Amino acid sequence: MFIKEINQVADVLSKAGLDTDIGVHFMEQPPPQVMPSLLDDLCESPRFRNVVFNM
Repeated sequence: MFIKEINQVADVLSKAGLDTDIGVHFMEQPPPQVMPSLLDDLCESPRFRNVVFNM
């Protein structure tokens, strides 16, 4: 198990961006799908993930 040290909000937004039109998008409020990750980032909560190595 590893601690995931990345900006989870940026990860969620980039994945959501795959389903949107090309261009610049301005948001006045965070989209609902990023709220759990945003709160985790604000609280600096550690996130764990399992990593499988294929050899």
